[in-house]
Amino acid sequence: MLKKVCPYCGSASFSSTTLGDPWLCPNCQEDISHIPVEIPTPKPMADVPVKPENLAGNAKEFFQNLSLTLLIFIE
Repeated sequence: MLKKVCPYCGSASFSSTTLGDPWLCPNCQEDISHIPVEIPTPKPMADVPVKPENLAGNAKEFFQNLSLTLLIFIE
């Protein structure tokens, strides 16, 4: 993921590539192709305790939904 900060309005813009069309600021629509790219620094994720019962419930629900989706797709 690449990042540029628009010098015209100060908004951050993100892209997965520098190839292709001009890089336009999503806020003010100015061409910021000439601005050097930055590699954004990831922020640490929140330290949230995971409860085993939540994982089990989510996994069970996931597989139930997957089974229903497969049945609908097969029919």
